[in-house]
Amino acid sequence: MGRWWLLVSCLGILAASGQAKPARDADAAGLGGTCESSSACQEPLSCAFEAGVLEGQCSAVCNTDAACEDAFGGPALCVGADRCVRGCSATIPCPVGTGCNGFGWCERLP
Repeated sequence: MGRWWLLVSCLGILAASGQAKPARDADAAGLGGTCESSSACQEPLSCAFEAGVLEGQCSAVCNTDAACEDAFGGPALCVGADRCVRGCSATIPCPVGTGCNGFGWCERLP
């Protein structure tokens, strides 16, 4: 009977560990940073791949500019793809690997 409980306990632990969130990289990027997977982004950001909008940038789902600003501080915007992006200007730089586009937010460079 003891072996049975040991087996059930081990299976439960394995199942729980399979559901754990992947670890984030030690140098994970913030809002607008470049990424290849969500582990390269700080919590609660994920690596967004929205064709023609965000292709490999750390972002979060949103519905208003205010939601992005509240979550990430200014400057942050909610673009039409319902994703938070980092705002920029001549005096507010973008993260490495991105540049300020004509709409005033940081876009990944080719």
